[in-house]
Amino acid sequence: MASAGMAPAEDGFARRLRALEDAEQIRQLNLAYRRHLDARDLDAYGALFAADGEWLGGTGYGKGPAGIAAMLKERLAGNPGPPGPTSWHMVAESDITVDGDRATGTISWALIQRGGGDAPVMRLLGHYDDEYVREDGRWRYQRRVAHTDLPYRPLELPADWSPPGGAGPAVPSPAGPGDGSPGPDPDIAARLRRLEDGEQIRRLTQQYRRHLDALDLIAYGHLFAADGEWLGGTGHGQTPAGITAMLTQRLPARGPGGPSAWHLVTEPEVELDGDRAAGLATWSWVGRGDGAAPVLRLLGHYQDSYVREAGQWRFQRRIAHTDIPHRPLTMPAQWTTAAARSAPGAAAPATDLEARLRRLEDLARIRQLFVDYKMVLDKQDFAAYAALFAADGEFIAGPQVAKGRAAIQALVEGMPGSLLGSGPGEDFHVVFNPLIDLDPADPDRARADVTWLYVVKGDDGGPALAKLGRYEDELVREDGQWRFGRRAAPTDIG
Repeated sequence: MASAGMAPAEDGFARRLRALEDAEQIRQLNLAYRRHLDARDLDAYGALFAADGEWLGGTGYGKGPAGIAAMLKERLAGNPGPPGPTSWHMVAESDITVDGDRATGTISWALIQRGGGDAPVMRLLGHYDDEYVREDGRWRYQRRVAHTDLPYRPLELPADWSPPGGAGPAVPSPAGPGDGSPGPDPDIAARLRRLEDGEQIRRLTQQYRRHLDALDLIAYGHLFAADGEWLGGTGHGQTPAGITAMLTQRLPARGPGGPSAWHLVTEPEVELDGDRAAGLATWSWVGRGDGAAPVLRLLGHYQDSYVREAGQWRFQRRIAHTDIPHRPLTMPAQWTTAAARSAPGAAAPATDLEARLRRLEDLARIRQLFVDYKMVLDKQDFAAYAALFAADGEFIAGPQVAKGRAAIQALVEGMPGSLLGSGPGEDFHVVFNPLIDLDPADPDRARADVTWLYVVKGDDGGPALAKLGRYEDELVREDGQWRFGRRAAPTDIG
């Protein structure tokens, strides 16, 4: 009989795979939370919490799924559909740390509402501090604290409030507490494939956004299946060539001054089913306003069907709903509620599992690097900021260039009061649209594009959009950690 557990190499592989699965399930939990909250399906919202889970925020305090739902039903304003006062939450980057059957996380959120002139307006900006627990084999909120940062609103703590981490022992899952066992699907290759599929669909969403903002409509069309469909405010198109032709005719050409609008897209909430999947994602369209400041022009959501075609995930159907201002869609003739079915593509071979797992780990660690950068920058912890760069890393901010950690730290230490707020809490960075390319020739190098939104405290204390730009990154693995080899931060608006 074998000794306790699996062989060390297998045990380590399973543990690494389980950590990625856990982070992905928590990411989807956070997206489901936003969907139920905006739909005001508060019973489904409450069911996302553990049996003794807690919620604390500006509307008050609740405990247990039923108690949280009841408190919010009493205190939370309704959210009637268009053309009523529609509200939407956008959730951006997530910072998730898994430890067995427990995890913690921090996530930025923004509340977008219908403002004057039927335009979207950012009303609140804040962050969630989360504690998660695996309960009955599923991840749930043990505690979620919703902080409002702009305008700042202190929380009223309950009388018996315990500090973070004091929520009690984890509820063991059927698989056993944190033993790395695979759960209901014991096939390692199938589990790895699901993670790869989710990652590829996230990448598809960001490629779509990049090609759309660049008005590269031929590359945009190629993201759709052979019989794929697109439906939105500009009309309806079918097949890659047909979608490209329709958008080329109806979208305005880029002017001589370069791009004038950018899309921000949240991570999609994805349901996988073999060679098919469905997804939901929130999008906003930011344009250049008076005084060169960024202005929210539109806010909506994508309703997606995906298909694996010739081994690649493609859009089978993408419906772009515009929610603020509300724009009803004109359905094409012979429209069907279900997307047409393409022949599924061949599955990737289940060989070299270690290389496939390492690729997913690298993508997850690079995304975490982006989150760490945003968090230490907003805290104005400039020593920690510089430590995110390689020893000979380079940072470029407009005409200013710094090389090496000491020079980078000195550069950003001079920014408060000019390019940054005078102190922590005066401004916040929100990052969207990470598109990461691992170098196929060098496993220790990568490139990435990331959109950043700079939000400051407005005259009324609420959030005001100040600038929008992008990070152009070259990344390097140094001493086993992913670092910025070079980060350029050009400003596009503001």
